Amino acid sequence: MLESVRRYHMQTLHWSDIGYHHLITRDGKVHKGRANSEVGAHCKGDNATSIGVCCVGKGNALPVGTGYMNQAMWDGLLQLVGQLMAAYRIPVSRVVGHRERSSGREQGKTCPGFDVAVVRNLLREETT
Repeated sequence: MLESVRRYHMQTLHWSDIGYHHLITRDGKVHKGRANSEVGAHCKGDNATSIGVCCVGKGNALPVGTGYMNQAMWDGLLQLVGQLMAAYRIPVSRVVGHRERSSGREQGKTCPGFDVAVVRNLLREETT
């Protein structure tokens, strides 16, 4: 899956690499895309100051098991974001979805297919 997304980004969009830093597949596995130190290509206007995470799927993600996200994928997302927050001292308030950014709204982005406030609330609970 990672390589097919990378191929699309490079061959069709003519980017230098996959746009995301991390890609999470339905089995919950986190695949490494670009190095975290490299500028991504996932959220126009915010690429230089963010780490891009993509959960593979389309449409509504939740509820878990009904949308495109299953429990393994959800667990992989929460674990990865928690690790990134700890490693880079990212406050939970900076954990946002593409559609929450002005550039994402301007581009008509609907991803992720869930309210990221749910993730922020769960991460807050884990850190208290």
